[in-house]
Amino acid sequence: MSDHPGKIILLVDDEEMTLKYFVKGFSGDFNVLTATSVNDALAVLKREGERIAVVISDQRMPGASGVELLAWIAANRPDVVRILATAYAENEATVAAVNAGSIYRYVHKPWDVKELRQTLLRALDLHQLRRERDLLLTEKLSTLRRLVVADRVRTYAMLAGGLANRIHNSVQALRAFLESVPPASASQGEGGQVQWNDLWTMAQREGQRVVEVVQGVIDRTIEPAGAFTPVDAAALVRRIFAGAAEQCIADRLPAVAVDAHRLERLLGILAGRMRQAEPTGQGPVVRLEAAEVWGTPGIRLLLLASASEWGPDQLRSCFAPLSPRPTRSEDAGESDLLAAFFIAYHHGGNLIVHRQRPHGPGFELLLPLDPALARIPEADPLWSERIFTAYDA
Repeated sequence: MSDHPGKIILLVDDEEMTLKYFVKGFSGDFNVLTATSVNDALAVLKREGERIAVVISDQRMPGASGVELLAWIAANRPDVVRILATAYAENEATVAAVNAGSIYRYVHKPWDVKELRQTLLRALDLHQLRRERDLLLTEKLSTLRRLVVADRVRTYAMLAGGLANRIHNSVQALRAFLESVPPASASQGEGGQVQWNDLWTMAQREGQRVVEVVQGVIDRTIEPAGAFTPVDAAALVRRIFAGAAEQCIADRLPAVAVDAHRLERLLGILAGRMRQAEPTGQGPVVRLEAAEVWGTPGIRLLLLASASEWGPDQLRSCFAPLSPRPTRSEDAGESDLLAAFFIAYHHGGNLIVHRQRPHGPGFELLLPLDPALARIPEADPLWSERIFTAYDA
């Protein structure tokens, strides 16, 4: 048997005799499975998962060709070693497949059994090397993620401290924001294969992201600054969310003491995040009612999406996760939402991200009628440790 126990070689060919002779010739040395079409091969790949190490596909088959199958595998299962088999002089298709990186090698039919056995052994060795490389890269990326999270939390803490003389409750706002960000495992994958030289590029890019996020938060929170004055929150909500699918606003709500300019920015940020997270383009359901906020009278604004819950894609549209990734999103969601949390807590309020029913998916904004009366709990001294734990892969 092979030195790679449990690993499977899959032969895809529509000729029954070819499949029969392959099993007879190689099942004593390897774990062998067969498929008679591309669809059958995809089903085997799905069923066997990571046990599939090598795929040999005939070029000419009904429906999709062998090159098309191997190209799909290259894009979706790049760890699988791909071999193209053909009994015809199809140099153009073969060369194109090699140049595209879709195949490791091509073999001619009828096969030389001894030569093919050596090819399969080398293919299994290559698969093992790829797996070991990927494990090492995963460890490197995990280390990079921890460094990025540590650096960003420290940077955000410095930002919160710097804003303290202009934004009330900045540390509590930062804590609430970071505890709302979904962990990397819930919000995104690693984005495909990561090459060695990508790690340094990613580290540089993440450093630049920190700078951009901080600048975005400053732009959205610092200027202009104003005093708290009574505002008709119901009228403001009706205007900002004029395109809502439904508005349920309680009658005779009292005026709320706010910095009107900053509150309008906050509502605009939430409206933009809801548009990003709602793929149908349908506006949110808006509810505004009286509520208790940190032990004092206030109002509650609920923004509800039409879906029953937000999946990873919708969460990504709201947050830029605290982890490095191979490709960069142009979404400014992180600086938007971080600014929104700062503004909410500046008003003695609270901002909550709900990911599913009954209170979501969407946002819940709580504002006291008088910010001076709100008593926001002090941040737990260990909150930053919880953040590191959540993102430590």
